[in-house]
Amino acid sequence: MRSKSGASRNRRKKPTSHSDPKSPQRRQALKTFGKAVGALAVGPAALSAAACAGPLIDPDALTDMPLADVPQGRKMIMHANRRVELRRDGDQITARLMICTHEFCDLTWAEAETSYRCTCHDGKFFADGRPRSGPVSKPMFELPTRVEGARLIIGPAGELALSG
Repeated sequence: MRSKSGASRNRRKKPTSHSDPKSPQRRQALKTFGKAVGALAVGPAALSAAACAGPLIDPDALTDMPLADVPQGRKMIMHANRRVELRRDGDQITARLMICTHEFCDLTWAEAETSYRCTCHDGKFFADGRPRSGPVSKPMFELPTRVEGARLIIGPAGELALSG
């Protein structure tokens, strides 16, 4: 003889509205889930394409500054709304865009490692702008510089040149 609890275990449960495959609520939940997964898959690609749609820097921008304001060593400036590092070694001045060539994230200078480091993917560049390690394969972007009398002119960038 079965107990009441044993009999109730063998009975099939009546499907609830959410577990019924034909339920409108279940279908709507699956559609919403599918849209969310699709957005996660397509979203980064769309953002990446949007980031690549325009130039990294205004190709016609010029920065004109007193040469006396550029000390030996490193100095950060803003050029065309982008961070640019000036490096002066004697009469040689180099201007490098502080953007990684891998996926255009910001770069920082890591003094202890004497290298530039990407804030996104830990890519590294040597002090002269060449790729050091990580996912980077191209050298840092370099901007044209020229000295006119006692003035330093940075730009126009035109097509960006790669360092090294």
